[in-house]
Amino acid sequence: MNELLFDTPLWILLGLVGVGVTVFLVGNNRVNTQIRLAGLVALLLGMTLWLSSYFIETFKEKCESRTHDIADAVDAQDCDGLGRLIDTGTQFGGLRGRGMSKILETAASEIGFKGLTVIGTTTQATDATADVSLRVLAEVNTSVPPTTWLFQYEKRSDGILLSRIRYVPDQSDLTEEQMERRLGAR
Repeated sequence: MNELLFDTPLWILLGLVGVGVTVFLVGNNRVNTQIRLAGLVALLLGMTLWLSSYFIETFKEKCESRTHDIADAVDAQDCDGLGRLIDTGTQFGGLRGRGMSKILETAASEIGFKGLTVIGTTTQATDATADVSLRVLAEVNTSVPPTTWLFQYEKRSDGILLSRIRYVPDQSDLTEEQMERRLGAR
């Protein structure tokens, strides 16, 4: 229900506004106050849903935003910024917590990492968890196909916890374990 209120699909908003304007104009032409009022209510409901969708950030949107902030920190090779975005309980391979920002130093020195470009994002969310899949193209010294990373979030009473980061093998020949070793996480 929260998704419908705070992340309303555009077609619902446009439908409500379109119906509201149409019914209002029909009621206005016929000088019928009840029809005009019904059109105004539909129009106001559409505008209210749009405003709530625009100004209130949902759990899903917060997770996507944080994932993009992490990608931006990696792209800028900002170890301190990445350390602030990683929770103490976050796990990647054998590493846990803010020490994972050292992976950036390893990647820059050993594989010639220069930056990355986000190609796409998909998110699956429930009330308590969210999985954000981030597809990126890394700029390194060698030719590397795009890679996919899964960021797993949990909603807690004290906020949102990034519980785990996983490499998702796809087009590359690297398994999850090989990627973790390459980045110094095992």
